[in-house]
Amino acid sequence: MRLGEEITVAVQVYDSNGTPQLPDDCPIAKIFNAAGSVVWTAKIAIQDRYGTVGYFQQNIFLGPAFAVGPYTVTYSYAVGGNPGSDEDNFEVIAGGDSDGTTESLYFYHRPQADYVIQQLSSGKIKRRRNPRPT
Repeated sequence: MRLGEEITVAVQVYDSNGTPQLPDDCPIAKIFNAAGSVVWTAKIAIQDRYGTVGYFQQNIFLGPAFAVGPYTVTYSYAVGGNPGSDEDNFEVIAGGDSDGTTESLYFYHRPQADYVIQQLSSGKIKRRRNPRPT
């Protein structure tokens, strides 16, 4: 993944017998950087309560809190008072923009220059001058 993109963190909750179950409370997801510091933490919401039992999912924007490098996601929950956990990994690679991806784009020509106006997924609007094809 690159900065400015979204990553999906998801966990399937199981009881001690390996059967999908609803936990006592929503699972808590924590994202740790390579140094072991917590970068993001929150309870994640159930995805499809009646279609898939115990499946929780959350989209996370890779904004300024993230940098290039590996990350570990830990999930913790309890089913009937018995604790459970799971773990995922992902890596942020070079490139992208922590302000987000371009949602809309408008090009216009003026006598002094060509301009491109971008609206980013973070809500920011950026003006670029004299874009060149790559």
